Amino acid sequence: MIEDREFSTSEVADGAGVSVKDVSNWCDRGHVIGQKDSPGKGRSRVFCWNNMLEVAVAAKLIDGKLASPANAFKAAMRFAHAGRGDRKVGLPFWHRDGETYIYLSDEQSAIALHETAKHDMKVPLTTLGNPIAYSAVNLTKLFLLICERIGENGGAILDAAYGDAG
Repeated sequence: MIEDREFSTSEVADGAGVSVKDVSNWCDRGHVIGQKDSPGKGRSRVFCWNNMLEVAVAAKLIDGKLASPANAFKAAMRFAHAGRGDRKVGLPFWHRDGETYIYLSDEQSAIALHETAKHDMKVPLTTLGNPIAYSAVNLTKLFLLICERIGENGGAILDAAYGDAG
């Protein structure tokens, strides 16, 4: 199961589409949960699946130029390390129900399911305080891309996790 795998710094960088230097820098600055302290000379950091997601989501939010690393990682942590309602920890909502997005404006963030037939922006933007500008990342597409990069079938992972829940 994907949540049982462990990843090296270079695997996290490859999966997230960033450099090893970026991952190490974010860890050293305490942005990545459980990775602030260096493992010691000659030892490598070990990351869990949730850390992989956290880094990838934060990197995309930072890439949008509207989020500081601190705010991006805070929002990414909410997705990668916590579930809510029908969304399981470290997973987007079931892809058969629609696409999962994360929105960030300053320190406010929201995670929302956009059903295939609808695309209502009212809920996430109200949660953010109706900002002038915000960053948005399609978490479903990002999840599937990360899975592809590490040799996993993201659709099958979501199907196994959610089954006939949709």
